[in-house]
Amino acid sequence: MTDRPTPLFSVVLVIREDDENKHLNNAVQSVWRQRVEAIEMIVADEGASDRLQDRIRQLERRSPMPVHVVRTGGIGPARARNAAAKASNGRYLAFLDVDDEYHAERLDTFRRAALVCGAFSWGFSGVDAIDQQGRSVDVGVIPDSALRASIHISRRPVDAIVNLPVAFTPVSGGNLVVDADLFHELAGFRELEQLSDWDLALRLLRRSAPVTFERLLYRRRVRVPGGAGTSAIGATAAERAAVLDDYRLGLVQDRLAGRSSDGVRPYSVARPLDPDERVVVAVALRGLDWLRKVPRAYAAMRQVARWLRRAESRFR
Repeated sequence: MTDRPTPLFSVVLVIREDDENKHLNNAVQSVWRQRVEAIEMIVADEGASDRLQDRIRQLERRSPMPVHVVRTGGIGPARARNAAAKASNGRYLAFLDVDDEYHAERLDTFRRAALVCGAFSWGFSGVDAIDQQGRSVDVGVIPDSALRASIHISRRPVDAIVNLPVAFTPVSGGNLVVDADLFHELAGFRELEQLSDWDLALRLLRRSAPVTFERLLYRRRVRVPGGAGTSAIGATAAERAAVLDDYRLGLVQDRLAGRSSDGVRPYSVARPLDPDERVVVAVALRGLDWLRKVPRAYAAMRQVARWLRRAESRFR
């Protein structure tokens, strides 16, 4: 056997005994379809039944990419994700919920962003709601009002970021792609009943701006009329208040500590992109064909970005 290159992405998937797991194959196959070679899968096994163990062994045998199974034995989803992340080798952790799917170009889009930026701290994409058969559905027919509103906002990450301090608009922890070093530095997910994803996103937001993509690259499976969807926003009021209090306290602490001598906050992994760099990322993700077709539009976007950067610098 030859040494495999260090993976760029470690896809973390938690399989629990109490889940139906009827969409497990869809979730796994969506990872197999990714157009990136440097991927590994880290499976946190939260079950104990022989049937579930057989399914995981089949997954290992059939997988075209390395699969590492971490036996976590019912410690809960947050701790199971952390254990899987600890066993990973990738530069970035890409989470996936067992009922959901990736768009075929999801990880390649993040790969190109990392290539253009040099690095990024964390990010997410637009969310496409799908039914039990994997077909896109109208957000308006989702019966859970909180989930319906959250997915509606999450379809446009620019809206999701604005609303993130109010609700977990990216909808699913599976929509998060995080620099592994930063994830470990923040101690990963906290043990909360329902809002560990939102809590982590808020702590990441305090560190740097996310890289986001308007494309609907994360496919969230929801139940349409006839059942109720699962919504992190429907959590207990006490847990929600605790997450918000911690976030607000963190903002106060950020203003008192963690500043360098020149007043600029240091980022251990990556700094936020300035407007000019954001244009470069946007164009790179559009592709060279688009560049060749409308070079003047690209030049105009770069010029506007430079003006914004100069204005921001003068304001500071």
